[in-house]
Amino acid sequence: MKKQKIMNQKYLTAIIKNSRVEVFEYYPEKDKLILYDERMQKVKEICNYLDYLKGDTIIHPEDRKKAAVFFSGERKEMLEIRTIEENRIHTKEITMTPVSEKEEPLCCVGCIRDVTLEKNKEKDMEELAKKDSLTGLYNHFWGEKLISGYLDNKNPNCPCGMLLVDIDNFKTVNDTYGHLFGDKVLVELSKLFGCIFGGKDIVVRFGGDEFILFLKDINYASLVAKIMEMMESIRKLVFEENDYSMTCSTGVCFLPENTFGFTYKQVFENADRALYKAKERGRNQYVLWNALKQEDKNVSDLEEEKTNRHLSKNA
Repeated sequence: MKKQKIMNQKYLTAIIKNSRVEVFEYYPEKDKLILYDERMQKVKEICNYLDYLKGDTIIHPEDRKKAAVFFSGERKEMLEIRTIEENRIHTKEITMTPVSEKEEPLCCVGCIRDVTLEKNKEKDMEELAKKDSLTGLYNHFWGEKLISGYLDNKNPNCPCGMLLVDIDNFKTVNDTYGHLFGDKVLVELSKLFGCIFGGKDIVVRFGGDEFILFLKDINYASLVAKIMEMMESIRKLVFEENDYSMTCSTGVCFLPENTFGFTYKQVFENADRALYKAKERGRNQYVLWNALKQEDKNVSDLEEEKTNRHLSKNA
């Protein structure tokens, strides 16, 4: 009998240790918490535990209130909290079950499980689901979601712009040099976008050789300057192994100040029409339309002509 008890204790110790679980008892009437190690030996006893939670504990400051609610009995389901241990944030799940015995004060038996690894893997998978596998940019679905979210909650006083970029004659690149080289072109262009556009901008691989660049809180002059910087930088991308340099056509939709209520679809369709016009005019240039009217006759034609002449001159 004694031998069996020892064996059971060994099994229990192994299970608790391998499960990354801490076992505890909590006595609500006494407001006392007792922590046990994997051998079920008492390692810590904390009296006035609810007051203790208000102090400087390893529990993340933002999670201490909900921990107090949990132990006060107001919350019955599982609790998820963060702890700060050795300057690292861990995620813990806490479950607790009341156990009552005659003539004994109410005791709640629970366990604390470290789920940091699982949560990190979940975050990694969620992040991968947002990204294009080749370029690491946002994929079409997630890009649309982010841009739609911005437009739905946009400050009317904040102008913004969408660029739809298409690599000129990319099919010929694939047919001539092969798809592996074509993939390299897409990756290098994506890296270039990362250097030119800021953290608040949304950079998306729309599909194939098309990219969406959504620039938040940018005025017209800055938008044109950014387009010129991008177009010139693209022309400087040279792939010596195949003596290839690329050009791109770009359609732009600009939403000026005091403009709101436009959807992703409307803005995209304007940028797409502008892209079609850029290709129709001979490629290697940009055309800017806005969402209030069609092609922006007031300023864009002059800027496009000036920019595209400059691009041709430096070809």
